[in-house]
Amino acid sequence: MALEGLWWVEDGHFDLRHPGNWKYRLMILQPDAVTQPAFDDALATLDKKKPCPANQRLRLERFQEGLCVQALHIGPYATEPELLHSVGELM
Repeated sequence: MALEGLWWVEDGHFDLRHPGNWKYRLMILQPDAVTQPAFDDALATLDKKKPCPANQRLRLERFQEGLCVQALHIGPYATEPELLHSVGELM
């Protein structure tokens, strides 16, 4: 499955020019066959082959979405604020 990103701000003030308060989670959907023990084994193998402190931030968890908006931005990064403004009007 494709990489999916969830983005939010905790203080409620999103400003594209100030990314310091942005929070995000990157996710990849896993089939039900990937169990916690299988994930733990794969993570241990990864740690042996490619040790990296970020590996410890990986986790397998269920996620249930609430109210959300999905949008596909096509164009340069500079025009993304227009899309975000439109999304904000929907909420």
